[in-house]
Amino acid sequence: MSMIIALLLLQTEATIPQDNQTIIVTARRSQEILAECLARACPPAEEIEAALDAGVDHFRAGNYRQAKAVLARAVTRNRRHAASLPEPVSTLLATYADVARQDGDVRIFRHATRESVTILREHRGENSLTALHAGRRIGDSLVVLGQLRSADDAYTSLQARALAAGYPMIAADIAFQRAQLAINMNRFDQALRLTNEGQALAGVENRSARARADVLRTRVATGRGDTAAVDRLLATLRAAPGTRPILVFAPPFPDLGEGGPETRPQGVDSSTLLSLTGPLNNPLSLNNSVDWVDIGFWIRPDGSAADAAILRGSTRGEWARPLLRQIAQRRYSRTEDQADGSGFYRVERYSLRAPITLDRSGSRIAGRAGPRTLEVVDLSSFEDGS
Repeated sequence: MSMIIALLLLQTEATIPQDNQTIIVTARRSQEILAECLARACPPAEEIEAALDAGVDHFRAGNYRQAKAVLARAVTRNRRHAASLPEPVSTLLATYADVARQDGDVRIFRHATRESVTILREHRGENSLTALHAGRRIGDSLVVLGQLRSADDAYTSLQARALAAGYPMIAADIAFQRAQLAINMNRFDQALRLTNEGQALAGVENRSARARADVLRTRVATGRGDTAAVDRLLATLRAAPGTRPILVFAPPFPDLGEGGPETRPQGVDSSTLLSLTGPLNNPLSLNNSVDWVDIGFWIRPDGSAADAAILRGSTRGEWARPLLRQIAQRRYSRTEDQADGSGFYRVERYSLRAPITLDRSGSRIAGRAGPRTLEVVDLSSFEDGS
């Protein structure tokens, strides 16, 4: 789970998202609270919390630059407190990295991610529970950067450390992550081996692990051309009461435009949507802009996705309408505890942007250059079970 998602979960007060004006007002208010905190020289822990609220609220409102600026200044002011406040400073850096990723700033994303993990390893111990949990960020960041083999190496090392430190459930979770990564690389035999390994580490009686393993085996089967595998799994798979639905199937993302270089959804969030096989064409839009939309939809108790709609965005969002058809074809696990038939409401943020580079036309000034790619992050109260 990214730090943006974790912080948004803490802020979530309802299943239906707030309207855009309310989100904008909230962002302004959180910025005022941060300013008041700084004016009275509040303690570092309080400042970090206020900066996180302001940064995440700016992100929700689509103010990517403001979100990055708020978090960058907070990192500069509070980095020196890492020894006494390792978890808060690490969270601040990880959130800064997540926002930079959504904005296409690869340099900041890479460095802030690594620093967020290094702080916990140095001040809590390399094999501490907090450092092991945070260590996944390294592998996740390498997936985002397209370095899949290096990502698997990072996950493998982390899995071994977790097991040696006596945390088999963390090791199992990483094994499942490696299995999904192997599926993305069409290494189906390896994916099955890692799936079995993860289930064994978690324990054969662990219902959640068993469901996750069944989903991964189904994805292997569909990857090998068994189109009926999804229907067979959905006939028996149920999410446990009180747990989130599990994404079982999603088609490739559609082309979003014409005339541009091919790109594809990037990162851990989009890979859990099984999207790494689907190319996108660069929409006809200004390369120096970030186009974003929030799309909301219901996951019904039968596992279908319904009523997908664009809730808000930086523009009218016409470029994103093909995404509604992709969402409508998804299949999630059935749920057992939705007696009223409503299901779960999910909101996803799609950000379409070119990467920020320092060598645009030979200049050392940062600017956007290259093909635009699509980033996906969950803004709602649960994440995919991939």
